[in-house]
Amino acid sequence: MAAACTSGTGAIELNRPITMVVVFSIATLLAGCGGAPLGESLLDNYVDRLSKTLSVEQPERPTINPPRITEFDIASIPIETQSIGLIDLLSVTDCELKINIARRNTLLAKNASPSQQLLLDLEFLRLAPACIDVLTSSGDNKLAQVIEQAHEVKQQQLPARIFNALIVGPEWQALWSIPPSLGDYPEHSSDDEAQALNALSRRIERWLSGDWDEDDETIELALSELRTGAGGSLLLAANTQYAFLAQASNLLEVTPKNDLCRRGEATQTSIILNTVIQKYFAGEVQGWLSAVNQRHYALLRGVESIESSLNDVLTPDYMEWQDARERIAEYLFSAPRSHVGAIKATQGPC
Repeated sequence: MAAACTSGTGAIELNRPITMVVVFSIATLLAGCGGAPLGESLLDNYVDRLSKTLSVEQPERPTINPPRITEFDIASIPIETQSIGLIDLLSVTDCELKINIARRNTLLAKNASPSQQLLLDLEFLRLAPACIDVLTSSGDNKLAQVIEQAHEVKQQQLPARIFNALIVGPEWQALWSIPPSLGDYPEHSSDDEAQALNALSRRIERWLSGDWDEDDETIELALSELRTGAGGSLLLAANTQYAFLAQASNLLEVTPKNDLCRRGEATQTSIILNTVIQKYFAGEVQGWLSAVNQRHYALLRGVESIESSLNDVLTPDYMEWQDARERIAEYLFSAPRSHVGAIKATQGPC
């Protein structure tokens, strides 16, 4: 078991009524810790101290594997392709759209990645209205109608295009990739992923409302910022805290009440237990849990906003993954609540 640093300013008062106050700095906790693994080390240290204080052997730790997005076989949505031929291209020489149409007719474009196809569609949607106006003014109503119909179809296909480029893309898969271990998560996590997700969410909302901008065509740069695995680390952290806190709660629940309270008076074991909980759960573990929760709120805000915008095209396989992810993420809240309930139960007799 790795030794855990014992600094921290959090506190949990265990005398009735029970109140919880957490004021915590991960940086303060890490000072002098020698870079030891953070969350798992703190949780393991807490469980070990509970076990020794209560003279109870550690129960088996629950094992629940976090869901892996690659196991859900999330496929692209089939999209009917359109082609405005080279003959039509010759008729739009006065339109900036001609460059987009020319690119679409290349072999490279026909075999482009979903994100590159999305870029072509976004550019087409942005440039088509001006071209329709030019063709209408010059009396070429037939070609104007062809482009207008293509514009309408691409608007209808846009949610599916976004789903294929983003949700099915390698960047989204990498975002939810489960790491082999947490290391010092979330101490060295950045806000880059959360900012990228929020920026993508705002762009998607604009696109779906018919607002396109030339800068939107840099989407691949924004997508590249999702490859750090922040979502996978969050799921592993939720899973880890559930396993250790369930183990800690089990220790409290199997301890005979008589070991903690006799004739209405707290025993020496109970007094030491209170100190252990205050110092190692409230003072250290809760601080780590709080930092993980902050990452959860920062990351999931953008994720849920994107999913809400694409709700009408989310596939059954993706929604199955979404449900599995949300069940694991709920451990971030339910596991600490359950453990606090187990702590309170030890105070009942005295």
